[in-house]
Amino acid sequence: MLISFEKKILFIHIPKNAGTSLKNLLSPFCLFPYHSRMNERLNRPFTYAERHFKLHIHKRILYINSPEGIKIGMINADSLHHAKATDLQRILGNKLFNSLFKFAFVRNPWAKEVSDYEYIKRSKEHPVYPLIHSRSLSFEQYLEWKIQKGNNQSPQLSYIADRNNNLLIDFVGKVENINQDIKKLSKLMNLELEELPKLNSRKQSCGYQELYNSHSKKLVEQLHKNELELFDYSF
Repeated sequence: MLISFEKKILFIHIPKNAGTSLKNLLSPFCLFPYHSRMNERLNRPFTYAERHFKLHIHKRILYINSPEGIKIGMINADSLHHAKATDLQRILGNKLFNSLFKFAFVRNPWAKEVSDYEYIKRSKEHPVYPLIHSRSLSFEQYLEWKIQKGNNQSPQLSYIADRNNNLLIDFVGKVENINQDIKKLSKLMNLELEELPKLNSRKQSCGYQELYNSHSKKLVEQLHKNELELFDYSF
């Protein structure tokens, strides 16, 4: 997540969707969450449940009911790094949330699932890392596990839409068209954005299509059904 109260913009960071490059591009204009001693101090008065559901951030804003208080609450909240639009709507309140120009980038679901799986396999700090390695889950088994979790909302839509899949943001760009969409954003936000740097990206040794069979392809179709229809993606 990146936010600017001055420019009135809010970037929702969907994981593994060129977020590092976008943050580098937008950070001169925005505030963004980070770990700090201030964050630890502000967390202490709140229970685990309040912290888990991000209610402590909302309370910070209520305690310091001013634009500056909102800034303090937001920038000292590392749990908002990949915050969803529904969380931010609740934390900021409808009036402030609606006053911001909100945007995010989505990615071809078949390519994204491959990228997510490879990232988790090499990231020991990721919460799913032990599951994949302890069970030696193949890519196909990983997709089956995600379906068994029973989340009815498409993974990327969960970041930018409500439970009924109504979009809560104003602009959805595509990673595949990122340079063209950055130009559109520059005009919409009235910002002079430089060429997008390529950071934190890894090249696959082969095209993502080669990693699928008919079954795993259908698993992604099941997981991302609403996204495929809404954003017009194909294999």
